[in-house]
Amino acid sequence: MRRIVDSAPPLTREQLDALSALIRPTLGKSPLPKPKPKPKPTKIYRHYDACGCLLYVGIAYDAVRRNYAHAGTSWWSKWTERIQLDEQVYETRSAAVDAERELIQTELPVFNKVHAFDRDAAVVRYLIQHEEWGHLSVPSALNREELPELLRALAKANLLDGVAWHSTS
Repeated sequence: MRRIVDSAPPLTREQLDALSALIRPTLGKSPLPKPKPKPKPTKIYRHYDACGCLLYVGIAYDAVRRNYAHAGTSWWSKWTERIQLDEQVYETRSAAVDAERELIQTELPVFNKVHAFDRDAAVVRYLIQHEEWGHLSVPSALNREELPELLRALAKANLLDGVAWHSTS
C-alpha cells in the first residue's frame, strides 16, 4: 500500500512553518468529538405519611434506588408510609425538573427545600401537628415545657394556617 506522504514532494521550511501554525497534534486524544450521552428517562415520585399528607416530591432516573437513599439520609423519611411513582416518563432531566417545580409549587409538600414557598413554616406546622417537639427550637424566653401547650393553642386558633397540612383530630 502506497502512502500519500511517500508520493508527495517534500515540504519547504516555509510550508512546514505555515502548517504547524494551523495544525496541532492531538497527543493521543481522539480528534473526533465525544458523542452526547442519550437522555435518561426520568420519573417523578411522591412521599406520603400515614394520614395522606404529601411530604416530598422528587425526580430520579432510578426511583427505587433514590427512595432507598431517602430512607437512609432524609430525617423526615420516618413519617413516610407510602411512596407513589408517577406513570409519566420524562425523556429529559430538564423536563422532569420543570414538572417537579410546578408540582412542588401547586401541591405544597412539607419537606421539599428547592422550589418551595415558605418551607420553614410548612415544616414547623407539620411538626406541631405531629407533636414532634424535639425537632423544634425554643426561644430562650419561653419555658420548654410550655411549648407544646402554646403551639397547640396557636393551631387550635387557626394561627398556623396557610400551608398544606392535615389534621389528625
